[in-house]
Amino acid sequence: MPDLGRPIPPEERGALGASCELVPFVPSPAREADVVGRAIRRWTDNAGAGGMSGAGFLGFELDGAWLIVAVLYAAQYARLDGVILFDLMYERDDSPKGFRRRLDIDALFRDDEFTAISLSARSFSADLTSGRSLAIAGAPALESDDDLRAGVFLAPTAELWHA
Repeated sequence: MPDLGRPIPPEERGALGASCELVPFVPSPAREADVVGRAIRRWTDNAGAGGMSGAGFLGFELDGAWLIVAVLYAAQYARLDGVILFDLMYERDDSPKGFRRRLDIDALFRDDEFTAISLSARSFSADLTSGRSLAIAGAPALESDDDLRAGVFLAPTAELWHA
């Protein structure tokens, strides 16, 4: 994870490098008390980093932290009130349409707050002050021995690197 206090000048890091010196990061699983009541400032469907692009983790910027759902391409499995959050195949005529095609996705969560979250080994759900619900269940990116509870955590940045 980047140490935000030790930035690397752009001319030294290259086009695909980390923005800051990297330090080890072992997150603790998020608890409902860590998240409930916090405003969502912005969100990304591309948290994480893999050099040329992100890992496709779902990330919500809260006050001073990011809530990360560390499932590869999580937004493709996430549903906001039953609608695919990021529909990678939005151009298929016979598919249910996700938000990428229908709405300004940047504004989907702006100024919303989490009112409840629920985590299990195979699913994540959250209720929002807008009355909407966000859910991820049965993501194929999860292996049979994965536990999603360990993959939902707070981080100081959405830029996460792996060794």
